[in-house]
Amino acid sequence: MERRPRGNCAACHRRAGKAYNLRKAAAPGSHTEAEWLVHAATFSHCPGCGRSWDVVERPNGQKRPYTKGHIVALIDGGSNGIENLRPECARCNYGGPGVGFRSKTSGRPSMR
Repeated sequence: MERRPRGNCAACHRRAGKAYNLRKAAAPGSHTEAEWLVHAATFSHCPGCGRSWDVVERPNGQKRPYTKGHIVALIDGGSNGIENLRPECARCNYGGPGVGFRSKTSGRPSMR
């Protein structure tokens, strides 16, 4: 069975994923996987909620407890450069059930 966010049909989920990938490809800045791993290693906890990586659940069997979070969302004009990334737990990055994502800079809801 395909896993998808609550409230979205599979077609809507695919369409949103394609739109995000297009924004990511068009965004300025870039980074290598090695740069990301070095950068992420400088964080001992999630900067969004403050939980230590030791207690953060690993979503869908991921190797690491963190995901790539954009400080300024791509849809708000953020870059994909390493300076605009920070490791975040899945709950903080994806909003989790009943939690509305808010732009980390403007505080307004972001269309992610």
